[in-house]
Amino acid sequence: MAVAALGVGAALAVGVLVALTGGLDGLREFLDRWSISEWAVAAGTLVLAAATWQLGQRSQEQTNAALRPFVYPIADREWVARDDLREHFVVLRNGGPGAALHVEGVIEWPLVGRAGAPQTAVFPSGGLGPHEERWVRVPTPGIGNWHNANGQFTYMDVTRQRWRTTFATQVEDDGRIIAIRVVGVVPLDPNDL
Repeated sequence: MAVAALGVGAALAVGVLVALTGGLDGLREFLDRWSISEWAVAAGTLVLAAATWQLGQRSQEQTNAALRPFVYPIADREWVARDDLREHFVVLRNGGPGAALHVEGVIEWPLVGRAGAPQTAVFPSGGLGPHEERWVRVPTPGIGNWHNANGQFTYMDVTRQRWRTTFATQVEDDGRIIAIRVVGVVPLDPNDL
């Protein structure tokens, strides 16, 4: 890709030189001012600059990936086994190599036996280190029904990029939670906040 960009850049440069020097005769006179070795050094410098730029971009992408958190709720065995824990806590894990800062969560669940808007719990949980798990208290009155519960967690990495993880629960017919499934992870545009 860098070679193609370099070729396009070279073609544009020749076009500009032809225009500035008054046509092909003027270009030939302009090019004759320097030796072939000087032109080779100039071309080599351009290639080196393009390669350095591309390596810098690749390095930046790798650094960002190494700093990226991935926050999601988990169905911890103890949490799944106890109704009192499920009502008042959610277990969060940062599965990424980077720290998650300013983690905030929203969980929605339907009211049992009643129509209407779902119940919502909004809560901050601070930060999570790389590969850290934490039990986070859900605001009162707690989550009474994990059937069809879903939600999202937003958080920031150390480069100040914001992320959103959305999730949904999977529940057996007998009411046992079998999994909390991550639906998506997306970077957020600063204008979306």
